[in-house]
Amino acid sequence: MGARNIQHIHFVDCLRLYDTALKPCINSRTLTVINLTDCVRLTDGGIKHILDSPAASHIKELSLTNCIRVGDKSIQKLVNCCPHLAYLSIAYCENVTDVGIAMLATHPALRMLDVSGCSITDYGAGIFANPKSLNTYQWLNAIS
Repeated sequence: MGARNIQHIHFVDCLRLYDTALKPCINSRTLTVINLTDCVRLTDGGIKHILDSPAASHIKELSLTNCIRVGDKSIQKLVNCCPHLAYLSIAYCENVTDVGIAMLATHPALRMLDVSGCSITDYGAGIFANPKSLNTYQWLNAIS
């Protein structure tokens, strides 16, 4: 099986992984799961490489847990580029704010969202109090 047939990529706890490393790794149209948990050097620029790739429209699961330099810019692009995204963890992405949460609330395919430790306020949490949002999400984790 060649790299073009990869379905899942897990770069968990790769503390020396920088934005540019992602560009050649995400050209597979079969890629559906990306786990970048604890890749603390990644920024919105690195996530942009993923979201500008052919893989973006096929991604169903994305974990950016503790990618502390990722913020609302990535969320905005993600909402526009990943129509099949059902699972998203942005836990401890401290640069994700109420603005990003509001954008995520409009994503029609999203079913699970973890926003633990994000910089959201009562307003951001209140977005999910809307009955239409509650019907959409099967699981929402917002422990701070």
